[in-house]
Amino acid sequence: MQLSKCLNTLAVFVMLLILSPDISAFDQPLVRSSTKGLQQDVTTSAILPANKLASQEAEMSITLAGSTLWQGMADAVVSGNRAYCWMAYGLEVVDITNPAAPISLYRYPYPAFNAELAIIGNALYVVIYDTGLLVFDVTASPTLLNVFPTVSGCSFYGFDIVGNYFYLTHASVMNSLSGLEVFDISNPMSPVSLGFVNVPMLPNNVDVQGDYAYVTDEWNLNIISIANKTSPQWLSSVSCNGDAWDVEVSGSYAYVSNRADTSLIVVNVTNPLAPYLMSRLTLDTGDFWPSMIKRLDHYLYVKGNSSCRIVDIAAGSAPEVVGSWPISGMTQNLHLSGSVAYGPHWYEGLAVYDLADPLLPVEMWRLGIPGMGYDVAMVGNHAVEANGVAGIQVIDVSNPEDPQVVASYDTPGNAQGVAIRDNYAFVTDSSCGLLVFDLISPTAPVLVGSCAEPRKIGRIVIQGDYAYVADYDAGVAVIDISNPTLPTWVTTFDSPGIIYLYSDAGRLFVSNWAHAVSIYDITTPQSPTLIVSQVTPPYDWNAAIAARGDYMFVAMENSTGFRYGSLFVFDISDPQTPIQVGEIVDVDFTRDIAIAGDYLYMADYTLGIQVINIANPEAPFRAGAYDTNPGWPWALEVQGDVLYVAADNGFLTLYTGNCAGPDGIGAYNVSDAVFLISYIFGGGPAPNTAQSGDPDCSGDVIVSDAVYLINYIFGGGAAPCGGCD
Repeated sequence: MQLSKCLNTLAVFVMLLILSPDISAFDQPLVRSSTKGLQQDVTTSAILPANKLASQEAEMSITLAGSTLWQGMADAVVSGNRAYCWMAYGLEVVDITNPAAPISLYRYPYPAFNAELAIIGNALYVVIYDTGLLVFDVTASPTLLNVFPTVSGCSFYGFDIVGNYFYLTHASVMNSLSGLEVFDISNPMSPVSLGFVNVPMLPNNVDVQGDYAYVTDEWNLNIISIANKTSPQWLSSVSCNGDAWDVEVSGSYAYVSNRADTSLIVVNVTNPLAPYLMSRLTLDTGDFWPSMIKRLDHYLYVKGNSSCRIVDIAAGSAPEVVGSWPISGMTQNLHLSGSVAYGPHWYEGLAVYDLADPLLPVEMWRLGIPGMGYDVAMVGNHAVEANGVAGIQVIDVSNPEDPQVVASYDTPGNAQGVAIRDNYAFVTDSSCGLLVFDLISPTAPVLVGSCAEPRKIGRIVIQGDYAYVADYDAGVAVIDISNPTLPTWVTTFDSPGIIYLYSDAGRLFVSNWAHAVSIYDITTPQSPTLIVSQVTPPYDWNAAIAARGDYMFVAMENSTGFRYGSLFVFDISDPQTPIQVGEIVDVDFTRDIAIAGDYLYMADYTLGIQVINIANPEAPFRAGAYDTNPGWPWALEVQGDVLYVAADNGFLTLYTGNCAGPDGIGAYNVSDAVFLISYIFGGGPAPNTAQSGDPDCSGDVIVSDAVYLINYIFGGGAAPCGGCD
């Protein structure tokens, strides 16, 4: 009786709305409006080379829902209790009152891999190599005030700030555009360009002392008079016989890092009109690649690619290497403020060093950031990301537009793979094998088991009571996980060089570096049986693989001429004789593949996310794409119309737009409400996908979903949590 009354009430409400003279507006597709992150619709043609297949129009529009896990630090500066961090996706402002528990305050999306920062008061200056000079007001939430773009053919390399002036180098193959520009920043929020002077070759960096600017280029040290800021004058140059990169001037000497022969060159600049080379100090005989130079008193810190040489210049023209400072992982930037050094590390965050003893830098504290996202798996409304040096991160994705990190666990080595079984996360770690976490409470993961063998492991897949792990050195390791708290190594098989695994219906597909794919029968996990080996598509670098029924999909990269590779489709109905039946050209080194319905989703590295329609596996075509650059995706999971992506610059949630509401036609509208009511109360057909019929993501398709949907369509309520429009 109550069920009938509820049905009647809902039906009457819907019919009244249908009969309303103003209802026509409600029957149109509704467009999502999100304030989280940057929303963008990217079709295949937006990111794929011109020679890619273009016979079908993209049928899937993929948009960014949200992101979290700030990763990929290019540079950072500190002012007061705030750190201004330039990540691969843009600016992150962090409260570091307690560096051990940083609080992210603001984010300004502006993707760029290379950036160098400086802050004056509340004005933040960002120099981006191929974009220009950006000026932000960071009094509160960052506001982009000015953009001074690079001129035609130019790149920006280096800058110096002295007093009320900002000096910026331009480099261009068009020599007339290469040189030094001077800005007046007496009003820091509004720089004014004053003057420009050409430098004969391509300038790199600049150091300003008194009335002179010292500019390195690809071969020389140039001296420029800046006594008249509106009309700077080039005076002279001296050859450094190689790749002159950075310069630091002290007294009568300019010290230039030479990347061609890993040396420090000393130039006498007593007479700016006639500088001359005095001496050359070899910093390293190996692959040191000296770049940035910073000075503290009579010590220079010459930064290389993995260490920093400490050079005593007290003797002027006879510098001496007196120490070495290990800085592995640090980006090209290094900042000194008094006796404190700030060193950004791309994957590890901002390290702060005490230089009270210039010869013995001591780390004071570190603003840690999560590492690279290698793999991701889902447990309910939570994503678990294998996060490299940062261990695992647990992310609440109940609202895809606002994913939140709710827990983390720093594993001993690099967390590289993750798979879920029941409420357990099985994580492969480079230092200690397989780790098992109880996630019955996702906000508090508990380590409950481990298996020390194998050691050098990566990807992991689970089928039944067994985990199959890519052990690069030995092959595939089989681990019994019937008791998750006591995982036990069973056997190892196949050849070394395993990079990817995929399991499907009692079969295991193995991809390795040796230009081969093998298929195993794993119905008896203790003794896997080889079905076929050496499936060898035309190219020579294997990547991800997947299978559905009688078809296998193999992504391969073409190393010849550094061209893109292909996704090959094989008919394996006769597993002894696989036959190639289809191909999608121009894919990159695919890191992960997932299949859902008629779509194959690829984490396609530099090309971002690609989606292939495989309704007819022998005639596949691109259905859509999303450009994740500057971040490169490593793994993905699909749930309904939401993609969860682990990338090297963060964790992304993407709406695929392929969920058309319960009736499977168009976007959510009144017909979907009628369809859902009919299913719930009248035995009508099931929703097109289970998730489309569960707009409140309660886990069941029940009466509350119909109420939720009606409130969304007609009452301005919250959008379906799965993201369908």
